[in-house]
Amino acid sequence: MVADDTNHGWRDQIGTFMRLQAAVKKLARGKGNFKERMNEATLPLVELSPEHFPVCIRRRAEFVLGARSRVRQVYYRSKLVSFEFGRLSPKEREELTESIVSLYEACIHDMTKPERNIVYPIDR
Repeated sequence: MVADDTNHGWRDQIGTFMRLQAAVKKLARGKGNFKERMNEATLPLVELSPEHFPVCIRRRAEFVLGARSRVRQVYYRSKLVSFEFGRLSPKEREELTESIVSLYEACIHDMTKPERNIVYPIDR
C-alpha cells in the first residue's frame, strides 16, 4: 500500500464493495439450498482477481475467488458447466461463507478508515 493510497490497497474499492455486498446478500437472503445460494453468491465475484484486494488479505481473497474453479463440473457431451458446491464438507462450507463475509467486512472497514480507526477482522 502506498502512503497516500486513499483506497487502502484496494483496486476499485467501490466496485469490489458492490460485488462483495451482492455476494453477502445472496448468502443471507438467497432462496434454495447451500449449493444454489453459494453459486449465486460467488457469481458476482468472478470478475475480481486477488489484486483487487490489499496484500494483507489477499490469501483469503484467493481462497474465495478460487472456490468456483474447485467445484466446477463440466459435462463434455452437453458442454454444460455446473458448480457443485454441495460437494464441499460442512467445514469447507463454513470456511467459504466466513471468508466471503470477512472480505466484505474488511472492505467496509477500509472505506470508513478516514473517519474511524478500525482494524481488519482476524484473518486466518
